[in-house]
Amino acid sequence: MKKCLLLLLLSLLLLGCTPQAEPAAESLPPDVQNQPAEPNGFYDPDSSLEAQTGGTVRCYPLGITGEASLLSLGNELLLINYGESETTLTVLTGETLRPTARLALTFSLDPETHHFRRWGSGISFFDPQAKETVVLDAALREVVRIAAPKDLQGFPLLSEDRSTLYYCTSDALRALDLESGISRRLKEMAYPAQEITGAWLEDTVVECTISDTDGTRHTLFLSAETGQLLETAPNGLSLSTWGSHYYAAFPNGSVRSLIFGTAGESTSALTPMEPGEEHFLPKGHGALVVRQTEESTVVLDHYDLEKGIRSASLTLASDFMPWAFEAAGEGKVFFLNYDESYSCNTLYLWDTAAQPSAA
Repeated sequence: MKKCLLLLLLSLLLLGCTPQAEPAAESLPPDVQNQPAEPNGFYDPDSSLEAQTGGTVRCYPLGITGEASLLSLGNELLLINYGESETTLTVLTGETLRPTARLALTFSLDPETHHFRRWGSGISFFDPQAKETVVLDAALREVVRIAAPKDLQGFPLLSEDRSTLYYCTSDALRALDLESGISRRLKEMAYPAQEITGAWLEDTVVECTISDTDGTRHTLFLSAETGQLLETAPNGLSLSTWGSHYYAAFPNGSVRSLIFGTAGESTSALTPMEPGEEHFLPKGHGALVVRQTEESTVVLDHYDLEKGIRSASLTLASDFMPWAFEAAGEGKVFFLNYDESYSCNTLYLWDTAAQPSAA
């Protein structure tokens, strides 16, 4: 398994990256679904947690419940609150996280879904009702809708420069050039089930998940230009990229090791000091490891991946079990949790740099 992992990472490194040109500005049609947002932010300056942590953690009760997630959107934060049949997108800005735009969707949109992407200061996703890929700008205004290609299997995936739509049919991986309308076959494939599930390293690598006749699932990494198979990923591998930076985690005995680096350059590895559930923070070149301790508390360990050290550690009460994380600048991390004291989902901003090193 280790050999396979090393081959995968080596393949990604050797492939390198081709910088993508910034998309040309487009005229934006009016979006009647955008609603005016409240002028005030969510910050609670009197939270007990901020007092307990000496100002290291700030609290933002959001007044919502249910599934939610976070994404950085340029210099702002995108809050995604979704249920079984609806989703609300909210853009938050400033120190108080003031809502500046809101968009309601009539279907569930989990940001972990393969077709959800962020590009620069916007996002794109597949609308299963209209069978279209939707592109929104940072103000949640609709830029364009792209109809699903013929014989689509699974979901399509839009490239970061919005020039290409990658997708699977029953017999191939294909790339649709949106300017010319020409669809080319990248690789002939005819597995019992196959779907494109990611694009990495500035869209130089595409990922497909396939199922064999016995139901066994595998992940394939292929060249986005030629369709050449670069590597088959082992079970348990997770991968994130940010520009030319990559972050991978894989089982290593009783813990999971983290490998990270820049395409075409050296690779670094980190094994957390304590085992737990890891979460990459690509924008901040960091990682969090969340673990439940024997003392009925939850501990968040922050690792600075550039220095290769555990830079800070935060201990919270046992009823805390955060589930969504996002970098908020150098040494700062957002995380979400349902807070009983507020009776709603609450966003927290942890300033890891305000604590002494935990290495």
